[in-house]
Amino acid sequence: MSLHIHTKLVHPETAGLQHKPTVTPIYLSSTFDQDSATAFGDFDYSRSGNPTRQVLELQLAELEGAKKAFAFASGVAAIAAVTRFLKPGDEILASNDLYGGTQRIFSTILPDRGVDVRYCNASNADRFLAAASLETKLVYFEPVGNPMLTIYDVRAIADAARRRGILTAVDNTLLTPLNLRPLDLGIDIVIHSATKYIGGHSDVTAGVVAVNRDDLAEHLYRTQNGEGCALAPFDAYQLERGLRTLALRLERQQDNARRIAEFLAGRSELRKVRYPTLPTHPGKDTLCQQSVSKHAGGGAVVCFETGSVDTSRRIVEALKLFAIRVSFGTVSSSASLPFYMSHASVPEKERERHALPRDLVRLSIGIEHIDDLIADLDQALRAVDVGEAGARVPREIEIKPATVAMEPHVVVSPVQSAFEVAS
Repeated sequence: MSLHIHTKLVHPETAGLQHKPTVTPIYLSSTFDQDSATAFGDFDYSRSGNPTRQVLELQLAELEGAKKAFAFASGVAAIAAVTRFLKPGDEILASNDLYGGTQRIFSTILPDRGVDVRYCNASNADRFLAAASLETKLVYFEPVGNPMLTIYDVRAIADAARRRGILTAVDNTLLTPLNLRPLDLGIDIVIHSATKYIGGHSDVTAGVVAVNRDDLAEHLYRTQNGEGCALAPFDAYQLERGLRTLALRLERQQDNARRIAEFLAGRSELRKVRYPTLPTHPGKDTLCQQSVSKHAGGGAVVCFETGSVDTSRRIVEALKLFAIRVSFGTVSSSASLPFYMSHASVPEKERERHALPRDLVRLSIGIEHIDDLIADLDQALRAVDVGEAGARVPREIEIKPATVAMEPHVVVSPVQSAFEVAS
């Protein structure tokens, strides 16, 4: 029987587990006893394979329409594993609108391995791929970019890359498999920061890579096992539990996001409002055509610009329900200034080159009642005189570095903003 994806979320494959558990057991054992001294059983060492993680990975593969899926210790660990396909002298062709953690790997880790990254505008697939060189071995982008919410033509880019014999990888974190399945559109590798929507409760850090090719799967397993970056058993349990409510959470979050985007779009004092399904959003029709169904949404991130860093900062700090957080995707709403937070670790020259607005506000929309969220936004806009006609726009100010206590493992340069340690 063919099951709807929403049904698959709550029916993981547990047929091989003892006692037919309703909830996937947590196998905390690091090692597994063997029946033979000359042959391994199904499991021997949890880094190499674990029953709890196997249930999760089978379910993730099913959701993405993949042959294999691999769970990693974080989203950036998943991204780093994909870069292991590359050798010194190889090049990545990447879109401009990318998660800050990805750009940090590309700008601070890959150069030491002799891998170059070329950033280009990917709005037109043929012009984007025309920038590829003989050294280009991987095309990397997000179907809807974070944080500018730029929509890219996934099928067109996949087709153009395939004609040139170049691998394609996309980070589908913002949309999830409930909105878009890139493998069905010809993409080779799909990545998720499962910390966001797949987990959904801010209680687990995880990453996912899904593929349809056996050679890619074998390479990913060698990396996962050989470098020890697999997701731990308890985290796998947490992630699988969160996955069961993904459809319910995302439906509410996306409905809230759409209504908030419409509310903000009605505020003429805001310079620009970004949300993938707004009628005025570039690429909206492309996303709708490539989504898994006509009921799919545009994710649960809404962004806007005010024209002033100070105005944007004051709005974010005036919000009461929207906490100030560096990440997105959980059940409670939050707000941030990506230039100073999620993308602060990207060299400023790169942020400027990618035209990331300093005043851009990113809202991560949760499952709260919509009336409360809109009321909070309304009071914050009014608090800084943005929500009324003829609003005063404060003069631009420079945000000075702050002196704060940092996490022990973070080294902060004296000229670095306090936000710049954010991931």
